[in-house]
Amino acid sequence: MKRRVLSFATAVFGATALSASVHAQSTLDVVDTLVGDPNFSTLVTAIQTVDAAGVVPGGIVNTLKGPGPFTVFAPDNAAFAALPDGVLPSLLADPDALANVLLYHVLPGQFASTEVLLGGKEATLQGGKVAFSTNRGNAFVNSSKILAVDNFASNGVVHTIASVLSPADAPNTIVDALDGNPSFSILSAAIDIAGLRATLDGPGPFTLLAPTNSAFLALPQGVLRSLVNDPAALANVLTYHVIPGAVPASTVVTLASAATVQGNSIFINPTPFGLYLDQASVLQTDVLVDNGVIHVIDGVLDPKPTTLVDFVAANPSFTTLTTAVGVAGLGNTLAGAGPFTLFAPTNRAFDRLPAGVLDGLINDPAALSDVLLYHVVAGKLLASDVLALPGSATVLGPAISFSQSGNAVLINQSTLLAFDIELANGVLHVIDGVLVPPGS
Repeated sequence: MKRRVLSFATAVFGATALSASVHAQSTLDVVDTLVGDPNFSTLVTAIQTVDAAGVVPGGIVNTLKGPGPFTVFAPDNAAFAALPDGVLPSLLADPDALANVLLYHVLPGQFASTEVLLGGKEATLQGGKVAFSTNRGNAFVNSSKILAVDNFASNGVVHTIASVLSPADAPNTIVDALDGNPSFSILSAAIDIAGLRATLDGPGPFTLLAPTNSAFLALPQGVLRSLVNDPAALANVLTYHVIPGAVPASTVVTLASAATVQGNSIFINPTPFGLYLDQASVLQTDVLVDNGVIHVIDGVLDPKPTTLVDFVAANPSFTTLTTAVGVAGLGNTLAGAGPFTLFAPTNRAFDRLPAGVLDGLINDPAALSDVLLYHVVAGKLLASDVLALPGSATVLGPAISFSQSGNAVLINQSTLLAFDIELANGVLHVIDGVLVPPGS
């Protein structure tokens, strides 16, 4: 492999330029190398301007005289002269902006031509990344042609480039955005383990539903470790978070579902409580990247279809209901094929019951089951159906009533808070009270 890379390097850069890579390194450091070459006089002036202003702690010169190693992609004088009129004077008059540009040309570590030719990306001292590529016998860093390579110094290497790099042109794919945000360190690592980095770094476009670190850490004990130890299963989960194409939030909210790269579809539920994708709430939308868009979510999505029970169990607004369903032994029923319509009381709804009522129900599973089944309708009733009907029979038997009072929609005497949360086995509506069966 190394021999092939060296052969290609010879073809791209020429044997003379490449021969420097096999010579002993100079006793000059990176700064002395630049200062000693009149072709870099504008670059040297720019560095001195930044240091005179004191905007970089310790100074760029002192940094580049340190042990390193460093790789400098050095624009020659012609590169600076080719900038649009007024750009160079503007930069020289703004040391902060100039420092940002200059540090974008420096990489921590020594990257000789043979490594540059392998392609890929590397982070700079500025923080953004640069991308390496080849095309028709030429090598590039971002879109700047590399003119000469492997001018080795005692603490690194200098490559000459034909144009000044701009941090604004830094590659910013899905993986770049994740890598640059510590809130997604687990997701970034998971993408690597699952072998998906090249895909999500590719042209796409893709829409990534990105769980935060907190979302991964909230998984049941042992689940994350199990996924990490099974790359195929991890890839199955992660690709369920990827939608083909770039789908902005304005489009997402118009959809009932969306097919994922994994194959199964996620359910999309815009509610007064926020936008839900399956059981996860959307925290941030429309993080635009070069190859698509990222929406940040607060949960890790499960490729298995999300049922009424799954959704309720994953939502902190329904912890009391989740407990009640378990005590009443209705979990399997409400996770069944259905379809069902569930009028789901929030925790606050249960808290509004008279003192002792909830404890009494918890201690009487049969009575609790009756109360819960009174919240369930066989079949799928959307809000439009509720508004058109006077009521509906429940799975328990007795009917519940539907009515309107001003702008409020009432289920018996409880107000509908959120509606039409469509799930794999039915639809869920959120209500602010617990429905009590007749005669209870």
